[in-house]
Amino acid sequence: MDDRAASEGNRLLLRWQEKNGPHVTPPSRTGFGTRVIERGLAHELEGAVHLDYRADGVVCTITFLLRRLS
Repeated sequence: MDDRAASEGNRLLLRWQEKNGPHVTPPSRTGFGTRVIERGLAHELEGAVHLDYRADGVVCTITFLLRRLS
């Protein structure tokens, strides 16, 4: 999100972090589910989605302006 959008209202940050699961490696290609999360959700919320494929589990961070919920 750019600084202009951040100054328009409060942002909500959601973070999903997997733990104690199998070893994770970044995918070799982007599948349908990943595209839905990264593009569809970001577009719908007018926010940003970041997936981090850490060895100990995936971390998904979603940020968007709260005004989008009202």
